[in-house]
Amino acid sequence: MDQARKHNQTTRVFSFGLGSGCDEELVKETANAGRGTSTIVGDNDPNLNGLVIKALLNAMEPSLCDTHYGFNDDLRDAGEVFRNSLISETRLVTME
Repeated sequence: MDQARKHNQTTRVFSFGLGSGCDEELVKETANAGRGTSTIVGDNDPNLNGLVIKALLNAMEPSLCDTHYGFNDDLRDAGEVFRNSLISETRLVTME
């Protein structure tokens, strides 16, 4: 993970966790440090090819780093954002 963070200005890291025994936190943190995406593949997942293709498509696309979104000066950190990625948040707004 330290190497991914050290080189993240010139290289992006897309990590995969294979099977139920993988360390999901390590897979996700490594991808975040390397400005890439993480993919967790379950045991005997029939969609492995699709997940790999999705990661490869993300790797070929440009991304926006250090992005923020919000409402009324309440900004949230979105981190790395890729084309066709959905960012969603739900809030309860009261009216007086």
